[in-house]
Amino acid sequence: MTSTQGGIINSALFAGYTIAVPFLVSLADRIDARKIYLASVLTGAMAHLGFSAFADNVTTASLFRALYGVSLAGTYMPGLHIIGTHLPAAVVPRATGFYTATFSLGAAVSYIISDTAAAALGWEAVFLIAAGTSVLAAIVMVLAAHPCKPHNQAGPWLTTLDPRPVFRNKSAMGYSICYALHSYELFTVRSWLVAFLSVAALSGGAGVNYATPAIVAAAMTLAGVFASIGGNEVAIRTGRLRSITFAMVISGVIALAVAGASHLAYLLCIAFVLIHGVTIMLDSAALTAGAFGSAKPSERGITMAVHSTLGFGGAIIGPFVFGLIVDLFGSNNGAGWAVAYGHMALVVFAGPLVLKWFKPQALAGDNQS
Repeated sequence: MTSTQGGIINSALFAGYTIAVPFLVSLADRIDARKIYLASVLTGAMAHLGFSAFADNVTTASLFRALYGVSLAGTYMPGLHIIGTHLPAAVVPRATGFYTATFSLGAAVSYIISDTAAAALGWEAVFLIAAGTSVLAAIVMVLAAHPCKPHNQAGPWLTTLDPRPVFRNKSAMGYSICYALHSYELFTVRSWLVAFLSVAALSGGAGVNYATPAIVAAAMTLAGVFASIGGNEVAIRTGRLRSITFAMVISGVIALAVAGASHLAYLLCIAFVLIHGVTIMLDSAALTAGAFGSAKPSERGITMAVHSTLGFGGAIIGPFVFGLIVDLFGSNNGAGWAVAYGHMALVVFAGPLVLKWFKPQALAGDNQS
């Protein structure tokens, strides 16, 4: 495949997510979010099984990844909705930080499992294992969460899908637009990091055989778990807008450093990649908690639907643009990969401008100084 085709397959997941999320997440305002979660996670198991059995070209691979994106749309934000229903409002921002961090924890573990399983059993085994963990997630949800009554059960069903109240909520929109910029950077990195590091290792990794791209990617993503929790705690204590602004600026700066080091020395590139793994996640939970906390209880579903649609809209575009830049500037030399990695800085640098324009509010429990 070309890098552009690889980007299409990566982007297909986020396309499926973005198409489905307005409907599945909005429904959590009208029906038990647990039902949405269970149906969606089992759909994910079927998507993984289908990829393992039938994916043999760009089209079929993209279709099954898109189906998994639909599954993710019905699990990630509805899971957050379940947390918001079960917990007092004052602790939801902190709980959101832990919840979003587990996303990175799963991603970190998946790099190691995928690399090991593919080497030992073939790439198909990776998706069989993923199908099994999807079923396990359904079992955990059945055992751990009791049914919850939706906040908004009155009025026509179509009002559940009406995003206009969210668009009028400047605080939620400010956080959500910044989440789109954050997601562009985050999911582009997660989609392309192993390939990027492989090229960097070939050009500057002489004598380095203990830090494989998969291990580095797992370590970077694992660092993001603690960064996400810590970033949200810092936002609570020092001011949400101040914390998010710092995180987006420093993340862009480190992305440029990674791009510059990629063709110099592999170990230097690894060091910057690990730092980037921290900075890129500092604002993740803070942004999601900000949008969720800015919503009225009866509009949480549609608010997070808009939040996710904007966020994963960025995730659709990012991996494709990265692959396109690599092909345009040269996939066989360091320049193409460095430009592709560095372009993400321009995206996240726009975040502080968005915050300045929308002026989103602090949340209950935040230090508002």
